[in-house]
Amino acid sequence: MSLLAGEKPIQIQIEYGAKPQSYTLRIDGGEPLPVSGRLTAQGHQLEAMIGDHSFRCSAIRIKDSVHVFHEGSHTTLDLPVPSYSATTLDKGSLLAPMPGKVVKVFVQPGQPVNKGDALLVMEAMKMEHTIRASGDGVISSVHYEVGQLVDLKAVLVTIKDNNTK
Repeated sequence: MSLLAGEKPIQIQIEYGAKPQSYTLRIDGGEPLPVSGRLTAQGHQLEAMIGDHSFRCSAIRIKDSVHVFHEGSHTTLDLPVPSYSATTLDKGSLLAPMPGKVVKVFVQPGQPVNKGDALLVMEAMKMEHTIRASGDGVISSVHYEVGQLVDLKAVLVTIKDNNTK
């Protein structure tokens, strides 16, 4: 798992333990730490043992950040949002990188786009994934509307190259 603490990326490796709610945690490749914990009924209170230290905090996710409150301090951890460029089938046909649901469409046929422009947003596994143009061109067709389910490798958008007549 990758997190951002301000501008600093943090790599966290989590391994499931043999007992329920037990894990081994490595932060930035450091020594393994035994961790056990549970969320309370409210869903945002975390009680954990990390190494030999007891830890109790509140954690709340707001959009793409997790806000952790512990003993009067507040830490914000940003969850990097993957920005997928859909894979290319033929010239200009973009394929869905995963199954999901279309939640936003930013383009329409006839619209010019540049490489990296956001075309649409898919929701998969409770995360939003922005599908971006893989090159410059003009939108030829958009194959899905907001709310429609998309299969893996479905053609999402067709982009006509600017030089194609």
